[in-house]
Amino acid sequence: MSPPTLSTARSPFDNAKADTILQTSDNVQFHVRSAILSEASLVFCGMFSLPEPTNPPETPVITVTEDSRTMDALLRLCYPVCDPVFTDLSLLEYVWEAARKYGFDYAAEKAGRAVKTFLGTSPLRVFAISCRLGVEDVAGLAAIAWKNSDTFKSLSSLQTPRKFEGTLAGGSYVTEMKNISSEAYYRLLSFLRTNPNPQNPRFCGTSVSLTVRQKSQRVHPTFDVPSRADADCVIRASDGAEFFVHKLMIRSASAEALLAGEGRSELRVDDLPIVEVEIQSDILVELLKLCYPTNTLLVDDCAKIRRMLHAASSYKMAKIVDIIRKRVMDLLDMHPLPLFFIAIEQSWEDVAEAAAKRIATGAIKDLYTPEMKDVSAAAYFCLLKYCHQYSVIVSDAVSRYSTDAKLWKQLEFALDSALLISDSIVHVPLPIVESSLSSRNGSSIHEVVAKSEAMASRMKRDMSQLHLAFEALR
Repeated sequence: MSPPTLSTARSPFDNAKADTILQTSDNVQFHVRSAILSEASLVFCGMFSLPEPTNPPETPVITVTEDSRTMDALLRLCYPVCDPVFTDLSLLEYVWEAARKYGFDYAAEKAGRAVKTFLGTSPLRVFAISCRLGVEDVAGLAAIAWKNSDTFKSLSSLQTPRKFEGTLAGGSYVTEMKNISSEAYYRLLSFLRTNPNPQNPRFCGTSVSLTVRQKSQRVHPTFDVPSRADADCVIRASDGAEFFVHKLMIRSASAEALLAGEGRSELRVDDLPIVEVEIQSDILVELLKLCYPTNTLLVDDCAKIRRMLHAASSYKMAKIVDIIRKRVMDLLDMHPLPLFFIAIEQSWEDVAEAAAKRIATGAIKDLYTPEMKDVSAAAYFCLLKYCHQYSVIVSDAVSRYSTDAKLWKQLEFALDSALLISDSIVHVPLPIVESSLSSRNGSSIHEVVAKSEAMASRMKRDMSQLHLAFEALR
């Protein structure tokens, strides 16, 4: 492969007398003075203070991940030249991020002030950018600016909008929010629904830790391995707990990655090799149980299931992941919201859709789950849109099929079945219909059944739109 074609940045970063070169991701070289960078940036100050190699190059080249537009604007905020004028918020976002990344404190402050100038025209974009970078105060200003805007007030005045874009949630989302968490988007929507404004609201949040801090002197979980006398290996968890296992069973469960460190360790217990893994004991014991076919997964704690999936995926335990997946399906009726986000995280589209169907039958706007912290706001946006489309279709069905009050009372059972959005509408057997309908309505049994079947057929077509809607949201 031929070397990339290099170009030189425009003035003042084309000075051949500079003592350092910054090379960007698009192969543009900026000739800079280390003294200026050291004064402006703690990161570069530390870098230039490191001992030089024995035979240093004539002009050292430092590769950076930013592109040339970002680096040019950033360096102009640091050099004794005119500051750049920002008209592109997308460029300003990358400059602000780079300034914070490299410790250009004064440049970051100036970039932050420039970001605030977009509060009047693009408050939601500013909110998304600020949340992604963890700048809480600017995120708060952006949320207030959006809430006070005429556009938001017009959204709030709509009673029952048919289009999701006309709802508070749909109108308060922009593409940049795919880079922030569902929790941040949830917090924004909660703030927008609250009057008066809450004191010191927080939006950015923090990620959920997949590692649970163990208490001191904690009793480790036990694993009653079958035929312990025949065990030929010991697996040690990250918190020191040790489990006797049979390597054959571990390998047959596609969990051989747990044994990968066997040959690299000289540690032994009871003359058996010890393999150390980066999994805490409460999770490791559940995974080891599943390596033995006599055990069944009974865990119903969603946070624990998520940690099990993370560990199993990290160690490429495909069969174990499949077992956990089946358990997730069994728990959907009990915990649809957290399992929706877990399914999104695992890219299980069918499981996510099944969870969304269950969530759609109830009120979602005030529901929260910690799993939102680590999943893109785009997932929560799609879920809210799906639930809105569900409510519109059900509302249409109710108004369409309830014009005859008597018939509506007779056919309540058909609507109840349809509201579940099951994959198919199950027709109620005639004997049940006959027992539930009395002759006082004046209609023949066959006439009512015919109408109920026609109604169910039409509702089935309506509900199929939700499946198509979910496909479109993926």
